[in-house]
Amino acid sequence: MAATGHFKPSLEAYDYGFRDKAVEWVVFAWNNRKIIRYRDVYRIKTSNRRTCSIEVSPLAAASRYETPLPTEMDNHADTHCFGKNFIILEYTRQQCSVAPFLAEYNETWNINIVTGATAVDLQDGSTIICVFGQGLWFGDRMEKSLINPNQCRHYGVSLCDDPTDPHHPLAVRKERFSVPMQMFNSSCGFESRCPTMKELESCPRVTLSDTHSWNPETVSFQISSLKEEQRTKHDWSWEHSKLDLPLTLKKDQMVFKCLFFVMTLSFPILIVDSVMRLLV
Repeated sequence: MAATGHFKPSLEAYDYGFRDKAVEWVVFAWNNRKIIRYRDVYRIKTSNRRTCSIEVSPLAAASRYETPLPTEMDNHADTHCFGKNFIILEYTRQQCSVAPFLAEYNETWNINIVTGATAVDLQDGSTIICVFGQGLWFGDRMEKSLINPNQCRHYGVSLCDDPTDPHHPLAVRKERFSVPMQMFNSSCGFESRCPTMKELESCPRVTLSDTHSWNPETVSFQISSLKEEQRTKHDWSWEHSKLDLPLTLKKDQMVFKCLFFVMTLSFPILIVDSVMRLLV
């Protein structure tokens, strides 16, 4: 009997079935990956910040999606949300949970808080780099970015996102920089893209929100002077009306007393006159 040697496995012998199955798994995972669309996001509320360790280089982790995409103002997001048209300039070593985020999920954990940048091409052909601090990093998972306008205003940035305001154009303004905005149907924002390395080095930068701290749970705002003036005027009118009321009553009482006094004086005269008429 001829001796049989040991079977030596080879790629040709058994790897084809496993490889095909692995390819199927990869294709399935890719086709079923979650892309966060704007219609899926109906409110974004973040939890308390947690300190974490980040070992990834910011620019290495950044997407390179250079096609302009909308960056929209959204008060339903209590913190900026950076999507495809942003890159990471710096990790803050903080994370938080986001809830509710997608319609089918209650909470998303360990979302990195970063300083992000996006490039805006102006009508005169120039480009400025808009830097936003303390934003949630989603990168390629979000087709557009969301900016909380009050987070910018808290940093001292002048921002008008009201299309019915007759006195101010739609724009984000700080110092000598102005980023014009437009309406995307019912949403206000501007188009921006990921900046190139050359643009990061050569183009002017403007920081539009605090890069060190932002806590939407404890933030407070000072009432604008116009609203304060309107509130003071309303309070004064109310107090004045309360003061006028007793004055009016006093005037009416004085008139009544005068009439009563006149009638009291004239009553005896009328009686005497009536008696004299009877005697005559």
